[in-house]
Amino acid sequence: LPASPPLPASPPPPASPPPLSVILAGAKNLTFRVTFRITVTGGPTGVTGTQTWYVRSGASRFDFTFAQGSASVYAIPEGTYLCTSAGGQTVCVAMPAAAALQGNSSAAFDLQLRERPDQFSSTYQGTRQVAGQTAQCYSVVVPSAGTSRTCYTSTGIPLLIESTALNITTTLEATELGTTVSDADLKLPAAPMKLPGAP
Repeated sequence: LPASPPLPASPPPPASPPPLSVILAGAKNLTFRVTFRITVTGGPTGVTGTQTWYVRSGASRFDFTFAQGSASVYAIPEGTYLCTSAGGQTVCVAMPAAAALQGNSSAAFDLQLRERPDQFSSTYQGTRQVAGQTAQCYSVVVPSAGTSRTCYTSTGIPLLIESTALNITTTLEATELGTTVSDADLKLPAAPMKLPGAP
């Protein structure tokens, strides 16, 4: 009898997407710089602006610019500082991290995810292209705050953060990505002051 033709090889099983906690656990010592376009919808009027995040080995700087002005939050080994510029003068004030990021919920959310990824429930939602990168996207349940959508590179760089609260949706979508952050990027632009009554 003639030999039976070999069976066609079975395609390899699709790789399981990594849990979000695994991606973020390996991202603690990353260095990156990301510029985001901000879009806020659902409120009385739409709000747009930009943010640039600088992250290096646990130290961070968050610049945010809106039509009304701009400010920067530095979370560095010496402490957390809010720096604002007006009239050609820059003022930096030492303050608790939670207070410094109170007006930047997306940055605060990303920091919480990085510090405690296992405390959040996430569901994989596939990939999408953001800023020329392939992003792994997840739906994340935030206790007492609903569900957010996050997209990261395979190494844990944030490329998209979308959250909705009180029918207002805030979306940060990366437009530029870099992998270098200098000492100058994380240096305070002015000598810090303390808030009156602060320890």
